[in-house]
Amino acid sequence: MFALILAAHAASDPYCNEAMATGLIPPLPSAELVQVHVLIRHGSRVVSDAKNCLDRWEGSGEASYNCTATLLEGASAPAFPASGLPGGSVLYRKTYAEGRNAVPGNCATGALVESGLEMQRANGRHLRQAYDAILPVSPAGDNASAFLLRSDDCPRTLASGQELVASLFPSLGGAPLVVPWLTEDSAGEETITCSSEKVCPAFPPAAKAAQQAYEASAHFASVSVPLAAELSDALNRTVSAAGIGGLLDCLMSVSCPTVPSSGGRPPPSFTPALQQRVVDETAHAMYAVYNDSAVSRLGAGPLIGEILMGMEKAAGLASAAGGAAPAFVLLSGHDTGPMAPVLAALRIGGGAFGWAFPHFADLIAIELYRTSATSPTSPASKGFISYYAVRVVHDSDVVTEGVPGCPAGQQLCPFEAFHAAAAALTPSPQECGRPDSPAWWPVPHGVNP
Repeated sequence: MFALILAAHAASDPYCNEAMATGLIPPLPSAELVQVHVLIRHGSRVVSDAKNCLDRWEGSGEASYNCTATLLEGASAPAFPASGLPGGSVLYRKTYAEGRNAVPGNCATGALVESGLEMQRANGRHLRQAYDAILPVSPAGDNASAFLLRSDDCPRTLASGQELVASLFPSLGGAPLVVPWLTEDSAGEETITCSSEKVCPAFPPAAKAAQQAYEASAHFASVSVPLAAELSDALNRTVSAAGIGGLLDCLMSVSCPTVPSSGGRPPPSFTPALQQRVVDETAHAMYAVYNDSAVSRLGAGPLIGEILMGMEKAAGLASAAGGAAPAFVLLSGHDTGPMAPVLAALRIGGGAFGWAFPHFADLIAIELYRTSATSPTSPASKGFISYYAVRVVHDSDVVTEGVPGCPAGQQLCPFEAFHAAAAALTPSPQECGRPDSPAWWPVPHGVNP
């Protein structure tokens, strides 16, 4: 009976994304859509830290997972030239040997599962319907410049993003296509993760200070500490107040109906109500750190600056000259980067918009529009050739008004107001404690390098 209650509770939890509705886009405003930046979290996956879940409760390490989603791989160039796949090429279906992995079953740690791929297929279908006017019929050939497709170098984020893009083009046939995909290794200049010490050396101490401030807060004393005591009793294990978040991966990986697993279920004493308090507290703790002004600027700031530079280019600002701007930008990553950091930095996650933890296949769309109106604040001063506006959507909800400086109750925010908020979040290399100024570093229009 408890297993049925647990399953029903998990099925109703938006985190699991059983509805596969994160990519639904509300009707577009009556303006010309110019560009959209789409940020996603990967789809549903198995436990990402098996070692962390070995002894969370009695039998927690016995969870076994079944992965039917597999990836096709092949040799690198010259066997696969940019012109396409030659006749006689061989592709390999990558599978994990049963019972020989860190996670019981046939899955790699953190592996994307079939429902995770389906979530991204659904996202792709929803995005095609919403943004058909700016999407060409194919992502390859002469149309390649219309896209900027990027993820961190992780199998589940690569596959999630690529499945979404593939579903944007359901009618493609004929020979396989080779489409450019950008990534950076974890030791390099990776801004999607929003937490790289390589990108911003000043970020780790800022995050540590924010975490310490949270642990000294009234909420931590009145909510986190008592909850930890209740969890310790329920699980017959010691759970620290700062360690409550460590339960989330273990819990959702065995309780979400979108993750195929067996065994490892929590005990009846870990009731659905107590589970929901864990989810809520984990989200609250996450945003308490990411909402910190220094963490927002030094973590999400470089990525937000890159997004802003792309929007400037689409708006025709002189500082972004040099080639056409892509109409569709996809950034595929994780809950902890880019999703929660960007939600927090733009003030569209937490606070008035709730403390929801980023769901499986969570999606943010930042849309740039050209309107027929003229700018009310001297567009020539910033080089705008016409008036632009921005709309921000998160998991099917329009959240534009949460961005600092954007008008309350309005779908569209004047680009100048959005630009000011995003530029204020973009740090300089020197603020990040870097001795250099990389050529890729974003310098928004009107900001002195």
